[in-house]
Amino acid sequence: MAQPAVPDSAGWQRRWTIEAGSVTLRPVTPRIARDVLDGGPITRRFTEGALHDRIPQAMGFAIRGFDSGAAAVPTVWLVVRRADGRIIGDLGTHGAPDSEGSVEIGYSLAPSARGQGIGTAAVAALVGRLAGVPGIRRVTAVTGAENMASRRLLERQGFRVTCLLAGTDEVRYTLSLS
Repeated sequence: MAQPAVPDSAGWQRRWTIEAGSVTLRPVTPRIARDVLDGGPITRRFTEGALHDRIPQAMGFAIRGFDSGAAAVPTVWLVVRRADGRIIGDLGTHGAPDSEGSVEIGYSLAPSARGQGIGTAAVAALVGRLAGVPGIRRVTAVTGAENMASRRLLERQGFRVTCLLAGTDEVRYTLSLS
């Protein structure tokens, strides 16, 4: 019986690469995460504004997922523009699903990539892939209450507001996959 593909293997990367219109969502492997954190060569592929202040946190999520053995499903993908191979954003989950099958997603695009439908296509493709993962029954996302572009993106995907987070200016959205 064949062993499942492991992160950093070509098979694992192919399995979790997601096509999303004009972009490809490339799964972050342990090697990629470390290269980003170390300021390695991959960082030169990031478009201005795509290498934002939460990237270290996202790479940390990816590495913890691999180190814990929970990386059967990637936690972070890089949004790569097909036309030129530039990294224009990132998206992923904040970890494995909880005991109720809920997983939170987050996403970010470089300012130059916004307003072109890329975020909508990327989030739709990610949610579609997550819907096929056993144990995931719900997807949540948190965005700023004033971030109307992000709110519209989520609402177009069928997400519904579930609450305003106490003491913040953030709104939680939920999408049931069942």
